[in-house]
Amino acid sequence: MALALAGWAGWSVDDLRTLVARSGALGPAVYLVASAVLPLAWVPRLGLATIAGALFGGTVGAVLASVGGLLGVAVGYVVARLLGAAWVADRPGAQRARDLVERHGVPLVILGRVCPAIPCEAVSLACGVLDLSFGRYLGASAVAIVPTAALYAVMGASAAEQQAGLASALAGINLAMAGLAALGLAYLVRRA
Repeated sequence: MALALAGWAGWSVDDLRTLVARSGALGPAVYLVASAVLPLAWVPRLGLATIAGALFGGTVGAVLASVGGLLGVAVGYVVARLLGAAWVADRPGAQRARDLVERHGVPLVILGRVCPAIPCEAVSLACGVLDLSFGRYLGASAVAIVPTAALYAVMGASAAEQQAGLASALAGINLAMAGLAALGLAYLVRRA
């Protein structure tokens, strides 16, 4: 979306890359803050990872997208924990949901993070209000976020460098991962 807005304003990806390069450490810092805060407004984490790749290149973009993604899901969890856990505690079905998260929390988090159809923030909020321990939550999130962030960052870098074949191949890998994640989620929910 940010790249589309920049294009609408008449800026090319090369113009944005030059601006980021000239900004020094400020560019990555701004990206990390945006990655920590924007998912709270339901901005897709994977879109931010793609932008990181397009602006910072595949390797640096993957690192920034991984760190930013983990910051974002940590912030979402903490916000949910502070603002929503007490409210959810006595709701109908809350205990069943807590039991599901207790039994299958780690695979649910991993599969929820890999499947692009599930909003990242929904996973963060659910885990925060349903009492999955922060350590298990962040560890499971890292297992999924690091490879998907790298995948999307390289896709963004490839697209920015007009390597359509590589970008298409990576998109195909992502589609396969999404399909497997959806099947895994359906299996776990059905068993509950």
